[in-house]
Amino acid sequence: MRLKGILALFLTLFISVPLFSDFVVIGDVRLILEDPYRRQPNPDFLRNIKAINLLKPEAVFIVGDLIHGYDPRLEVLEEEWKHFLQAVSLFKMPYYLVAGNHEIFGSPLGKQLYEKYAGPTYWSRLVNGKLFIALSTEEFGYEETLSPPEIEFLEKTLKRFRKIKKKYILMHRPLWWPYEDHALWMGKIHPLLLKYGVKAVFAGHYHEYEYREMDGIKYIVTGGGGAESNREEFNGSFPHFLYIREGKDSDQYLVIGSRGVYPADFVTPEKKERLERSLQEASPVVEPGKDRQGCVLVKNTFGKALNFTFKSAVEGNYFTASPERVRFVLLPGESLRIPLLLRFRARELREVFPFPRWEITARDEEGWVFLRRQVEYKMGGLEFVDQLRLGKPVKYHGRIPEIYQRELTEEFLKGVSEELDREGKVVRSGFNHLFDLEKEVFPNMKVYAFARAVLEEKGPVEKTLALETTERVRVFLNGKEVYRVKRRGRVHFVTLPLKEGKNELIFLLTNPGGGWTLRLALE
Repeated sequence: MRLKGILALFLTLFISVPLFSDFVVIGDVRLILEDPYRRQPNPDFLRNIKAINLLKPEAVFIVGDLIHGYDPRLEVLEEEWKHFLQAVSLFKMPYYLVAGNHEIFGSPLGKQLYEKYAGPTYWSRLVNGKLFIALSTEEFGYEETLSPPEIEFLEKTLKRFRKIKKKYILMHRPLWWPYEDHALWMGKIHPLLLKYGVKAVFAGHYHEYEYREMDGIKYIVTGGGGAESNREEFNGSFPHFLYIREGKDSDQYLVIGSRGVYPADFVTPEKKERLERSLQEASPVVEPGKDRQGCVLVKNTFGKALNFTFKSAVEGNYFTASPERVRFVLLPGESLRIPLLLRFRARELREVFPFPRWEITARDEEGWVFLRRQVEYKMGGLEFVDQLRLGKPVKYHGRIPEIYQRELTEEFLKGVSEELDREGKVVRSGFNHLFDLEKEVFPNMKVYAFARAVLEEKGPVEKTLALETTERVRVFLNGKEVYRVKRRGRVHFVTLPLKEGKNELIFLLTNPGGGWTLRLALE
């Protein structure tokens, strides 16, 4: 990153115009973890600090994920806070902190240290005639949402300062996103902000940038403070911060990053949809023991010529795709159909996982990444569980829910099944038979839930269940436990002695936080 050139650009842009009241919002500035004993401020965050100091805003607001956290050792967390405070001491203006999941991580120790080093988890401040309200999406029992005391605090504060013209909300998780607490936000919070004339809401959590407007209120995710990112730079996944210049008649929102200065609507939900339109017929079907012809259709939906790279990325020697790598250039609106010969020589279910996949990257002449995807080939010729009846999530505390350690009787499981019949919802798997539980369940952090699948058999048979899971799972067949996942993030193979007629599989699913997926294949 050419820091001198970037700073010169800032100076040219901002010295040539009259200065107004302004402030900066930046999110997800986490530490680097090179090894357990060497933790230091993220270099991208330090570069952002230098750029911010050149702009001389009146204040800086950091919307969560200040440290890496998620560690039970007091000495490690203390060391991380020490490095973070050393880094922010470089700011030449006041800074204000917002609680993120990496600081609190559902831990009393995490919250204790946050309050020690950063202050209360939710607050309000008047800064040069503007009202800023910080909310915590990490309160115990209300992770991923807002607690009733916070909502009351928000309403009272907005009412008290209703005559203030410029009001802003700061938080870590963007609760207005569909798979966050969208129902609470749109049903209760958004009307409240609309009533009292809030100008904008800022959040982080996702390491990218996104802008949208709803009823005149700006909703902005700015998570480019320095934490890792492996998505498309075109989607705002690059080091950046948000600079707000306030004028008498209108305000200017600018995204300032390692590649330059961009307008607020640089990335919107509508622009993100371009990526989905770029890949059509994107996943040829692969079937064990068969050679197949397939193709991938790629289209340039962007406004400039792009250099594309397509390649197969497989593990093991049971799968080949020819050609293995293709490079090509597409002008705006052009498309290319890539013919493929697929050979999949799996002999048993264990060889199917991980699924073979392909990668595609598209860059412009300057190296800007417009598209970066890994896509699995579609699997045929196997039996998958594509429907579950999913129960309500139950919150838990600690590392593992108590129920995961407890023996569950046949009578208890019968009660679970009856409750799933009454209150469970039917969920269907998505692409390639994968259940995305994070999007199906709310709340989905520090929760467990029961799910059920029914297998119909014509006679007694023994089958192998391939259980691909990111988190801990217990498996019960016809009222008895047959498997318990001890190591997460891998594929487990379970022998199922199935009887004639209906067989009931009940899963106890847990999620401490983060991605939560499940895939079930039978052989």
